[in-house]
Amino acid sequence: AQKDVPGGSVAGPVLTEELKLIAFDVVSFRRTDKPGGGREFPADGDFIAYHGSSIVSLILFAHIGPNGYTSVAGAPDWASSEYYDFQAKVAPEGVAAWKAMPLTDKRAMVGRLLADALKLQVHQQTEPQPVYELVVAKGGPRLMDYHAGDSVTFPGRPPETGRVVASFSYNLVYQDVTMADLVNALSGPDRSGRVVIDKTGLTGAYNFTLPIMPAAVAPRLQQALEDAGLPSLAQGLKQLGLALVPAKGPIDEIVVDHIERPPEN
Repeated sequence: AQKDVPGGSVAGPVLTEELKLIAFDVVSFRRTDKPGGGREFPADGDFIAYHGSSIVSLILFAHIGPNGYTSVAGAPDWASSEYYDFQAKVAPEGVAAWKAMPLTDKRAMVGRLLADALKLQVHQQTEPQPVYELVVAKGGPRLMDYHAGDSVTFPGRPPETGRVVASFSYNLVYQDVTMADLVNALSGPDRSGRVVIDKTGLTGAYNFTLPIMPAAVAPRLQQALEDAGLPSLAQGLKQLGLALVPAKGPIDEIVVDHIERPPEN
């Protein structure tokens, strides 16, 4: 188990030795009635935000296991069924350190924040669970290979080159990403409803857009999205030449021992 990790007994990501703690001078949780655009986490920014997301999504981000596949057990129903707009902004004196941190250390900082704000205590175990395996569908993959210099443009923004991971209008927009990135995005209650494991055998970097309907969505909104022609997750993956196959596998599971509702502000 890693020392100084929220909860005290979580074998999470390997942390940088002598990691200097940073402080967040703005932390807010605001309850919202519907799911939103997911995570906003610019690589060169000084904040992390979740829009219309569950508290379970935050726990997953902070405590994802070393193999990338993690689920959450023991959390109260509200932690997965209620939606929040969350933002944590790094204090000015910590911005340079935050930008230089590897992702694993940023996760640890968010974990400490959740331990403080939500009185979160967790431990980790490995259990066989229902999962989905991501496989190549009949006919082969329909993915575009990434090439240096490729760019993607969002409305009102200049073209973005290099690695892009974004959620935009119920679409996952990816550039220079791997299948590991995709399965992590598909895993969890707000996406496929299960942990997803990569069994495609695809090892390259790709560009693609995946239309996706959240699994946890109000029936009225789901009907509206279906009426507007948004494909299901299975249909969206089929467009990429991929498919999800039900299976069972050993999954790192974060067990919530204690959690309190966010202090809204």
